[in-house]
Amino acid sequence: MSLRAFTLPFLLIFAGLVAMVVLAIGLYSSPQALYRSLCSAEIRFALCLSFGASVMAVLLAMLVAVPAAYSLARYEFPAKGLVDTLIDLPIVLPPLVAGVGLGYPSPRTAAPTTPGASPFSR
Repeated sequence: MSLRAFTLPFLLIFAGLVAMVVLAIGLYSSPQALYRSLCSAEIRFALCLSFGASVMAVLLAMLVAVPAAYSLARYEFPAKGLVDTLIDLPIVLPPLVAGVGLGYPSPRTAAPTTPGASPFSR
């Protein structure tokens, strides 16, 4: 069997699971409670922050990605392989690994903690 034969059923199963979660959340609470929670200041702030961050990320990515893709496709230059690798690195490196690597304090900058305490708690 080809890969295409597995793609559509997998996509339908995944979409069905997401739809079931959204439906379960909608059925768990009343429409009035859902409306009240969507109108709260915290939820509005979180939605605006998420939307704003995603728009900024797309704009910044396009600002870098379009010229980089054009340059990599049209021109030959000595460090082309290195540039291509650096561009592909965020796709290959999971965000969790990058976040842990950036968030884990180094021994020089770590705040003193009690024995057995998590290095992430301050």
